[in-house]
Amino acid sequence: MRADAALRGHFGSPLAGQRDTGAVGELVFVYGTLRRGGVRALPTLFPTSQDLGPATVKGVLVDFGAFPGLQLVQPGSAPMDSRVVHGELYAVDQPTLDRLDEIEVYLPNQLDRSYYFRVPADVARGSHGGYSGYSGYGGHGEIVQAWTYEYNPALLESTEIVSSGDWIAYVATKANLPLERWPDGRVIER
Repeated sequence: MRADAALRGHFGSPLAGQRDTGAVGELVFVYGTLRRGGVRALPTLFPTSQDLGPATVKGVLVDFGAFPGLQLVQPGSAPMDSRVVHGELYAVDQPTLDRLDEIEVYLPNQLDRSYYFRVPADVARGSHGGYSGYSGYGGHGEIVQAWTYEYNPALLESTEIVSSGDWIAYVATKANLPLERWPDGRVIER
């Protein structure tokens, strides 16, 4: 999602209460190891990325051991559509987005071999999320379209849901975080 377009309201005007960020490039929502406090924090890996602050999506966060996965929840898919996943929103340039695709093993020409899929998502900006219940968006977060990475259930399997929806808080409670490896055994680069 183009950052300059997505940071505008439905009718092309700046979002209410938001100043023009000057953001260019693509918007990306991150929810796991790429968040601040994660082992691959996006601002550390890509210092030119623009941090647009905390954000949330409707979805389910699952634990794969050393890293999480996201399953977005579509409106009307009760009862899970009230779940919220916490993360951060960034504006990145195309080379950074391409590198994120590599990190997440998103292979657009070989989807059956992709660990994650890069997909568009409705993202609520703001420190308190912006989602409430089944009625859609509440709170004070503006909604923007951004890219995020959804796990490929054909390659990655987990039965443990992170009920808080917050990977950074969850990892702080885990003892003996396993070595980061992909399902094929390759060590995940940091």
